[in-house]
Amino acid sequence: MSDDANSKPIFILGVGAQKAGTSWLHQCLQAQPEVDLGFTKEYHVWDGLFCDDFKKFRLDDTEVSDNTKKTIRYAMQRYEGFYERYFASLIKNNVRITGDITPGYAALSADHLQHVRSRLEQAGFQVKVIFILRDPVARCWSAARMEMGRLIDSGQQITTDDANRFFAEYYTEPMVQARTRYELTLANLSTTFDEHACFCSLYEHLFNPSVLDSLSSFLGVKLSTGHREDTVNPSPRFELEASLAGDCAAFYGDTYIHCREAFPDTETLWGHL
Repeated sequence: MSDDANSKPIFILGVGAQKAGTSWLHQCLQAQPEVDLGFTKEYHVWDGLFCDDFKKFRLDDTEVSDNTKKTIRYAMQRYEGFYERYFASLIKNNVRITGDITPGYAALSADHLQHVRSRLEQAGFQVKVIFILRDPVARCWSAARMEMGRLIDSGQQITTDDANRFFAEYYTEPMVQARTRYELTLANLSTTFDEHACFCSLYEHLFNPSVLDSLSSFLGVKLSTGHREDTVNPSPRFELEASLAGDCAAFYGDTYIHCREAFPDTETLWGHL
């Protein structure tokens, strides 16, 4: 990598996976004095714009009048250049790293990733991608439990049977598939970014000192296990039926097979298929 590239501010493009340590990553990065990720973790600009399955994140005029954060996100989606100008405004004093950690970006096509990359590079950023993969069944079940948690917070009573019935339909939904078909995300990333610009790792290894050292070196900041994922956005506990886990694993069979080839440790770390 050239000295010119090393002198550029870093933009972290976090593309997931959802429920795979990204909240921990955001919290850990925000604690670093040279990092400013802005007012939120997930900006949902590009998935909202480009992915029909994520259109709920597409903002319109009626949603922004008296909500400053939504107004900024609306401007990012509506006005070309606003997204990168906002993040460029955070690079000042000792801050040299910013970024957007939105797991929904796992659904972006290679063309859309190239669009994002080009805009950020034209704004003077060096783009670094982080993609953390988790056992597909465990990821889907954790995400489903998060949805159950929202229902519980709204006052609904949810039993383990209710959670399993919900999961039986949930794991095949298009948005869930877009977040879980890692082989598609990996292919799109490899088409768009050089290998040295991507950090891809397993959630199950994330807190290993050697992996944290590699991630620290990749970003040029010192990360530690001071915060653990199980303290960030925990989901309510329910037990997944074994038959449903098997059905979900079979549904994502291609993902397991691809990841076993790309990440051989998944054969033992991911307990399905």
